[in-house]
Amino acid sequence: MRATLRVLYNLNEMTDDSAYIVVGDTTNRWRDNKLFIFDDTLLHESINQTDQARYCLFVDMIRPTPFPAFNARDRLRHSLAHRKL
Repeated sequence: MRATLRVLYNLNEMTDDSAYIVVGDTTNRWRDNKLFIFDDTLLHESINQTDQARYCLFVDMIRPTPFPAFNARDRLRHSLAHRKL
């Protein structure tokens, strides 16, 4: 499980309500809101049933955790630092 918050920013204007993201019980229509932030560990689905291409900027923010060893990046860094040469 990734411990991240995902920031999505739709770069182009969507002219139709048929482009949206669903996260749990929340639906964000890209026509109404170009910016959407959500917990990436939740089940989510992005839909584009329009004829338009949708261009989106993704930014993942790693959340602090009391157990940093469970963070994949930290595990990789630890294993590389302690490998035998």
